[in-house]
Amino acid sequence: MNEDKVELYCSYDDCRGEWQVWYPRPLGGMEVLESFTEAADAKQFMQDQIDSADYDA
Repeated sequence: MNEDKVELYCSYDDCRGEWQVWYPRPLGGMEVLESFTEAADAKQFMQDQIDSADYDA
């Protein structure tokens, strides 16, 4: 069983002009799961990821 916690974030990238849903890498940096032009779409994607997470894995 993997007990590592993963925190998801949703933030706006001014340089790219897009919303990103991402999680931090253990050794630094970030892994972007998906990018969106609309904040509502990014927040919905993030909520979908949380809702579909397998907490028993």
